[in-house]
Amino acid sequence: MRIRKHILAGALAAVLGIAAFSASAMAAAASPSLIDTNRSASLTLYKYDLTEAEENGLSLGEAGNGTVNTQVEQSFADYALKGVKFTYYRIADVDMHTQITSPGQAEVKVVYGLDADSLAQLQSLGLDMSKAVKTASGRTYFTSNVLSETLQGALARDEIGTRNALEDYCIAHGSVMTETGASGKTSVNGLALGMYLVAETYVPDNVVSTVNPFLVSLPMTDPTGESWMYDVTVYPKNETGDPTLSKEVAEVTSAAAITYADTATASDGDVLAYRVTSQLPRITSHATYLTEYTFVDTLSPGITYTKNDVTLTWKSGSDQKAVWTQTDATPKFTVSYQTDAGDNEIMTIQMTEAGLAEINPAYSEYNLVIDYRCTLNKDETVVYGDTGNPNEVVLTWRRTNRDYSKTLKDDCIVYTYGLALTKEFQSAGGDPTKAEFVVRNASDGYYIKAVKLKDGVYAADGTIDGTKDTATVFTPDAKGSLTILGLEDDTYYAEEIATAEGYLLLKDEIEIRIVSTAGDHSRVGSAFVNGEETTMAKSGLSANALVPLTVINTLMPKVPLTGDDGLFLIPLFGSMLAFASVGVFLLLRRRYSR
Repeated sequence: MRIRKHILAGALAAVLGIAAFSASAMAAAASPSLIDTNRSASLTLYKYDLTEAEENGLSLGEAGNGTVNTQVEQSFADYALKGVKFTYYRIADVDMHTQITSPGQAEVKVVYGLDADSLAQLQSLGLDMSKAVKTASGRTYFTSNVLSETLQGALARDEIGTRNALEDYCIAHGSVMTETGASGKTSVNGLALGMYLVAETYVPDNVVSTVNPFLVSLPMTDPTGESWMYDVTVYPKNETGDPTLSKEVAEVTSAAAITYADTATASDGDVLAYRVTSQLPRITSHATYLTEYTFVDTLSPGITYTKNDVTLTWKSGSDQKAVWTQTDATPKFTVSYQTDAGDNEIMTIQMTEAGLAEINPAYSEYNLVIDYRCTLNKDETVVYGDTGNPNEVVLTWRRTNRDYSKTLKDDCIVYTYGLALTKEFQSAGGDPTKAEFVVRNASDGYYIKAVKLKDGVYAADGTIDGTKDTATVFTPDAKGSLTILGLEDDTYYAEEIATAEGYLLLKDEIEIRIVSTAGDHSRVGSAFVNGEETTMAKSGLSANALVPLTVINTLMPKVPLTGDDGLFLIPLFGSMLAFASVGVFLLLRRRYSR
């Protein structure tokens, strides 16, 4: 936590800026050095983004003294924070107190009288009652330094607890100033004189650390110590920060480990594991509590949610702190589904009141991991090729000022490819519908099973244990076109197991290798057929989608028909051989008979 306690303490002392006054300082007649009790006061606050200003080289400068600082306003103009609300409450009136001290000297000083509620509140923060100066008219009076030291001591012991207590106290008893505008300014006029407790109670989405609650005297002495200022200007600064968001995907395989990335390749019908990770912003007090933390996840039309399996895991570093499921007795989040006009499925994950109560402030800067699964469809809703199937998630969060929200976006993309085979014959007359193929995934060791979308068009069905006996037999349409959709980047072998009558089957399997090269949220496909690189064919908007392949069957050598010359020579030649053998046989018999 980047809380600058020395800065806050210095700013508090400067804003308070009150010391005990001697009798001589108050002795002059009508003078600026005397408080005009007939006047009212005003308080003006400017809010700036300290974090961004420092990142751009601006220094904090000296603590304020209640006066207008045009240099600060000009230097920090680009870092003004809009949407901040302060709440103020007059906890004490201002009075003079005279007492005789040893050895009989008179001591005169300015004191502040706490009402009963404020006295009880400061007592709970450690106010030392023995330091009370007097009690009169239902108020207990203290010097400014005692009140200031009480506040600073409580913040030092328990900064967040003290912030929460004082913020809540201001909200319960005080008045809310108008929220800061584009210049970061807010002000209130017509205030009764006295001591005010001021707390930052409502903040926009990016404020992670509010200014500590502070005391301000209205009026307060000017920097010279010679007069009173009834119009006080304060320049408290905020630290800001946003949560983080990333979305990743992985194909679910038989392997135990799942490796997530911003892109993945998969076959149609495959199960996809999605993971959304977000580090919560810093939560430092009630004012910075999250009032919304919602994820809206959108899938491409080619992907479908596995519904009601969402899990939220909370981690601090590598330590798992909590796991939320949809079946928890007290739901910490809700999940809803819908489909938009573009047929994109949408899932909304929203924290419930119970979930927010657990988050604030215990899960400040924790990592939230959201896991769920989907399926790549087995049809032509899937985008094939290097356009891919993007899946976007949008995080929306709000703090206590719900008029202000902020969003983060991230996406991941699933890619899949296909085979575009054209069946041809050496001469006219071959029937391509008689050709049959089976395809095996050599990388993962299984035969492809698929669903038939129409003649000549198939989509893989996600089966990863298919054998040759159970493999889908792929057949081209009447024009010889065969498309197999939904193949991930692996090595495949296509085997022709049947063809048209009179044509020769292929001698060997055809090796088809699909390669996708991962980039930044992108993949570019390429393909090789029997080791030779080929240019992939388009599909829709994808330039590289389908592996083009033409299989040509050649004619089988003809066996001559009965009566042809060729056929006649065979028996004639055979007869001659027969006669020759008989002649040899007879000759041998004659020789042996002699």
